[in-house]
Amino acid sequence: MSATPQATIAALDAIAGDGFAGDEVGRLAVVAAARRLLTRLQTPSEQAWGYMFNHAVIFASIQTLRDIGLWEAWTAAGAGEKTVDELVKLANTFIQPDLLRRLLRLLAAAGVITEVGEDKYTTTPFSTRLGSDLGLLIQCGTDHYNPAALAFPSFLKQTGYVAPTHTKHTPYSEMHTNPNHLEFFARMQTDPNLYASFSGHMADWTRYKPDWTTIIDTGALLATANLAEGPFVVDMSGHFGVDISRVLEKHPDLPAGSLVLQDLPEVISAVKTGSKVDPKMIKPMAFDLFKPQPVANSRAYFMHAVLHDWPDQQALEILENLKPAMKRGYSKLLICDIVIPPAGASLAQTVMDVSVMGILAAKERAQADWTELLTRGGFTGIKFHPDGRGHECVIEADLA
Repeated sequence: MSATPQATIAALDAIAGDGFAGDEVGRLAVVAAARRLLTRLQTPSEQAWGYMFNHAVIFASIQTLRDIGLWEAWTAAGAGEKTVDELVKLANTFIQPDLLRRLLRLLAAAGVITEVGEDKYTTTPFSTRLGSDLGLLIQCGTDHYNPAALAFPSFLKQTGYVAPTHTKHTPYSEMHTNPNHLEFFARMQTDPNLYASFSGHMADWTRYKPDWTTIIDTGALLATANLAEGPFVVDMSGHFGVDISRVLEKHPDLPAGSLVLQDLPEVISAVKTGSKVDPKMIKPMAFDLFKPQPVANSRAYFMHAVLHDWPDQQALEILENLKPAMKRGYSKLLICDIVIPPAGASLAQTVMDVSVMGILAAKERAQADWTELLTRGGFTGIKFHPDGRGHECVIEADLA
């Protein structure tokens, strides 16, 4: 195919994101194709500059504007066009106008905001959300993911290039912002801000994923449920209740108490005070995965992106704590998690795999890994239900 640069630019600029509404699988395939196109068009040096130079300073500039409250204030002011001088006044602390000008210029070139004239910029859908829920995702990168990634090469060099296997000895425990060498969950207990940024990331990530109740037939589970004997679904480590609320949306006539949301006490406290779930229909309960499951005879015990946080030894402990509560031949274990394919794994899957390795000494498992883990854990009848995007599966298993 031969085309002028102008014709190619026109064709690419004509593509709009909302043109794929209703076809999420297709949209993600186009995103992957666009990423491949960029690598074909760039020279090797340009690719290296992107990883070494561009990504780092763009992220740092986004975080800086979050630190001075600019994203939040700009969104609260109605977003839209602002001059540099107007944006200086929106900041919650002094920032030198020329410094802000230089940061805005960079962010406009990166597409985070849009330049509309000399010293004048307007928001994008992305930058507007940086002033609300996406701000915590950026903070999570600063608090957790980026320093852990920077510690990765030196950690692997020191360990002879062997993947970490213990949660207390990881790139995360050795990163420069973690001088006490705390493991991930222990460090978050020391500072509510550290927990808040991770929690914000988890909430957004869960909302982004497909509704798990569309992947398997929850209606068939409900039709064979004995709700006088136990609840319908127990959502273990269900965070703020996005997944368990989806069950209620699909089955609004469930009796009160049929759905249970479990997580650590501080999470459940936030759920109760923030009214993040319907307290009349969904029972919030403080619970530790490494203690025996207190709710018996549920039709289903559900875990979303939980076991991928733990190496096999701890994952087996979690399963062992669950089994006594399950009714053999009746209770189902449902796990919604990444399943790495034999070939062609996506960027989202592989990024998450290396991330959980560096932070938690864990891994994303292939189908054979899941089958081995669950079989060792005392489960049988293992089935895999893909989500359609090729990212996660709902894994179904029975007590052996």
